[in-house]
Amino acid sequence: MFFNPYSGVKTSILILDKSKNLESIYFASLNQDGFSLSAQRNPISKNDLPQVFKEINSKSSGELVKFVSKDEIIENNYSLQFSTYINEDLESSDYEIIQLSEVAKLIRGVNFSKKDQFEEFNDGAIRVATTKAAQAHQIVEKDLYYIPKELIQNKDKYLGDGDILISVSNSLHLVGRTTFIKDLRYDMSFGAFMSCLRVDPDVILPEYLYRILNSKKTKKFFSDNARTTTNISNLPNEVILNLQFPLPPLEKQQEIVDEIEQYQKVIDGARQVVENLSISLEPEPHYPVIELSEICNINSESIDPKKIYKEKEFTYVDISSIDNLTRIINLENKLLGRDAPSRAKRVANKNNLIISSVRPNLKAFCKVDFEPTDVVFSTGFMILECITDKVLPDFLLSQLLSNFCMSQFISKMGRGAYPSVNLNDLKTMKIYLPPIEIQEKVVDEILVIENTLKHNRDLINIKENQISRKINSLYS
Repeated sequence: MFFNPYSGVKTSILILDKSKNLESIYFASLNQDGFSLSAQRNPISKNDLPQVFKEINSKSSGELVKFVSKDEIIENNYSLQFSTYINEDLESSDYEIIQLSEVAKLIRGVNFSKKDQFEEFNDGAIRVATTKAAQAHQIVEKDLYYIPKELIQNKDKYLGDGDILISVSNSLHLVGRTTFIKDLRYDMSFGAFMSCLRVDPDVILPEYLYRILNSKKTKKFFSDNARTTTNISNLPNEVILNLQFPLPPLEKQQEIVDEIEQYQKVIDGARQVVENLSISLEPEPHYPVIELSEICNINSESIDPKKIYKEKEFTYVDISSIDNLTRIINLENKLLGRDAPSRAKRVANKNNLIISSVRPNLKAFCKVDFEPTDVVFSTGFMILECITDKVLPDFLLSQLLSNFCMSQFISKMGRGAYPSVNLNDLKTMKIYLPPIEIQEKVVDEILVIENTLKHNRDLINIKENQISRKINSLYS
């Protein structure tokens, strides 16, 4: 439950009644209490409290309330996390259910400060992976830090093949992200916002555990149990080690790992295509140079969703909603009009271009290829309406993504915490503009590229769903 304006994060309430001596404790999951979760706390129709009171008075577990015996709480190291005792899926598994603490040990990362870091690697240094370097699919070598070897007092903090790094302090949607260590060519440790899971290989295959940790069930468990403040979420040791999951025999684990690995090979190949194939095309410099203000209307329309939508839902698109690899807009962020953030102002139409003004070098640009009904964009975007007898939207997008335009964006960006470009910067951006018939030929090339990208993105989704189904089958 969230208790704005006093707490903007999930909150638990512990009720103590010394007059009673019960053998069971009730846990209740409360999502709505009859008021909105905004700072205004306006009355709404959804209210879980009557159902919670009804189930508590019946003294039996129900949809929102679960009665847990004192013995079970003691067995779980006095955990008061509701999710610890919700095991419907686990109870129907064909395999033994174990806690992570039974098959792996958790090693915390090394603390170091900026003054400990070396500019370049040397004989007295060791490489250290932090949350930036430890990405979902690999260690990004260019983001490793170099620190003195003597800071690593415990040899357990040296990574080895088969270790699994887990992010224990991050934003809520990234906390719990894991990286599988393999084919390590040099000594490496890991930073304080990371932990390392090291398994007993006689009981569990590290590749099998890695797949369990990457499942939607585990990610939800970590998200539900993270200790979240306004800006950061933390995963305590006991939460990670209390994770429960099915453990088949080693032969079955190997069979599962081998099957998933075949899916993963297809995903990796398709992902390489997506990452290396781009719709950005470098301009031909013999065409006239023009400024964007000559071929586009920029930020033509703005609204106040608080006044327009009030108690109705709208879709809010901010910078994080744009996938800068696929150019796809995520439309899952639904808000009530009264809860609209102050930056929710921009309106776009089909075939408009959405350009991030904050850190444009990250290329959070895309074309609106749908009718954006009840969609409001952040003021962190510039909305470009192409004058189509002068420039085609797909052609312009390919040019804005080119190195020629990116160098202009970078030269115009400020140097603050959020480097950005302003409206005048965008209006004075220059591109080479060929005639419409040449643009049409370029767009035909872009469509071939986009179709190839779509095919590979669809292939990634299909194979990822096959992996999810395989893992889910272990639970029931």
